[in-house]
Amino acid sequence: MKHGNGGGASGPDGTISAASQYHRLPRLDRMREVIRAQSIRAGRTADTMAHVAEENWRLRRLLGELLRDTGFIAVIDQAGITQIPRMLISRIVHATQDSGPFTKLETGAKAVAAAQEQAEQASRAPANLPGRTSECLARMGCFRRRQVLALMHQTCCFSEDFALALLAVTPAKELILKNQRVERDQRYVASLGRYESKLHLALRIVGLLGPAHPLMLVERTLHLALGRLLLSQPAIRTWLEHRTPEYIDLLVKAGVSEGPGRASRRPIRVAR
Repeated sequence: MKHGNGGGASGPDGTISAASQYHRLPRLDRMREVIRAQSIRAGRTADTMAHVAEENWRLRRLLGELLRDTGFIAVIDQAGITQIPRMLISRIVHATQDSGPFTKLETGAKAVAAAQEQAEQASRAPANLPGRTSECLARMGCFRRRQVLALMHQTCCFSEDFALALLAVTPAKELILKNQRVERDQRYVASLGRYESKLHLALRIVGLLGPAHPLMLVERTLHLALGRLLLSQPAIRTWLEHRTPEYIDLLVKAGVSEGPGRASRRPIRVAR
């Protein structure tokens, strides 16, 4: 006798897809799996953005110190390098007062107003929500409902299992109607709560770094291109090895080859 798989399908080799395996899980397991998956996905995104921001800040700081060193200026001039990408110079000049990679991300009236507007939009329930998702939201108090809707918008996940998981960890004071059946298993609810906390933290980092992330990627690309150019010159590399080995180490960790660089087919275009 064949058993239903919740709408999933088997592959040509008889294996069951991840979606099918998910739908075969009991409801409580699906609730935990969906909030766990969302926290992992958001955490990876946050880690990537934070890594790029940290790497850029360190490269920016070290390059700024090099450009203030007359010995470095002399050695790159002798090697025929007379121009540095304008964007890197601008980032160094405007970041001289920063104490870390996440400085000045939350300042400014415009940024606050934009964040408030985004929060207002995120607190509105979209049309055609799944029936049980709407029921879960209706059982929550106003504050918790806005918080859950914001999570759903940020993760683009409005599934019934996700809504049930967030309902299960909702504090009793934020419930209009308690879900006694789930709340009795305190260990289970605590595990859901840990995943939600991780999700909130990751999404906060994504919210802070997300708007600037495309610019950070461009800056990182310019740092690496400049690093390859500098390390391809034996005289400059030798000078850096003696004076600022940390800069070489950071470039290598970021992906710049330690050996002699391969000639690029296209020249690096820099601002005059």
